[in-house]
Order: sequence, then C-alpha cells, then structure tokens
Amino acid sequence: MGLCPTRIQRDLDICISCKSCSQACPYYLPVDKKRYIISRECNGCMECTLVCPVENTLEFKTLGTGKNGWSTAKLGIVIIGIYTGVVYIAGITGHWKSSITEHEFRVRLQNINSPEITHPTVGFR
Repeated sequence: MGLCPTRIQRDLDICISCKSCSQACPYYLPVDKKRYIISRECNGCMECTLVCPVENTLEFKTLGTGKNGWSTAKLGIVIIGIYTGVVYIAGITGHWKSSITEHEFRVRLQNINSPEITHPTVGFR
C-alpha cells in the first residue's frame, strides 16, 4: 500500500458499474470494484476518470480536503514544479556537482572502453 495522500475515489451511489474505468486502466486495477484505489501501481494518470460516462463518479482526491481539485494539467504542473525545485535545491547546495574535475572527466571518458574500467559489481568482458 502506498503512502500517497491522493487517490482515485469512486462514488458508489452514482456508479453504473459499466467497467469502463477498469478497462481503461493501464495497470488493470479493479477501479470498478473498489471505493478507493490505494495501490503502488496507480500513478494518477486519471485515464479511468476520463472514460467514466457518469460525471463526478471517479475523482482524484487529496485526503483531508474532500475536494477534487486535481486535473491532469494541475497534476503535471505540480510534478514539474517539485522536480524543478529539487534540481534547483540540489544545484545551490552542491549536491548536483561531481567531485571529479572537468579535466579528469574528459580523460576518463576517452578511456571508457578500456579493459581497466569495469563496473564494480558486473564483470563485462
């Protein structure tokens, strides 16, 4: 079970059990049988919500808010924002930089296919 605060929620009172949601799910999750989709496989693509013929039957909700404030565009913007923030913070704190100098990197790159350079756990020959 994932620890994600957002999940797909199905309104049992208005669902017509057409199974369109489960058929559209790229991970074959039983969306038509569960009230909440709590699964590591669910990546929030919202394909199930897009094919549902009954409005507001399936919603992507955040726990504690009870609101459906998510759309594919909003979710994409949040993910891009988080990614950009992590990369920015890693850059300004020095975690994005390697301890190898530019010159040492170029020398190693020229010798990348030599037999002296091997992966520590995989013995490619």
